[in-house]
Amino acid sequence: MAAVASPTNTKRRTYAILIALVLGILCGLAVHDLFPAYISAAHQVATLLTGLFLRLIRMIIAPLVFATLVSGIGKLEHNPISLVHIQRR
Repeated sequence: MAAVASPTNTKRRTYAILIALVLGILCGLAVHDLFPAYISAAHQVATLLTGLFLRLIRMIIAPLVFATLVSGIGKLEHNPISLVHIQRR
C-alpha cells in the first residue's frame, strides 16, 4: 500500500518544485543572454528530441489499443442472459 504523505512533506515538495521552477527560469534567461549563439543549436536539438518522443508515443498507441481490444474480446464469456439482453434491443 502507498503511504499517505504528511502535510509537511507535501509543503516541502511544493516549495522544492517552486524553487526549481524559479531556478530554471533564471538559468534559461542567463543562457539566453550569455550564449546567444547556442540558441539555434539548442532549438534544433529540442526539435529533434520532441519529434522522436512523439514518434515513439505514436508507435506505442496502436499496439496498445489493439491489445486492449483483443484482451477485452477474449474475456467475453458465453452467457445466456447477455444473449437475451442483446436480442431485445
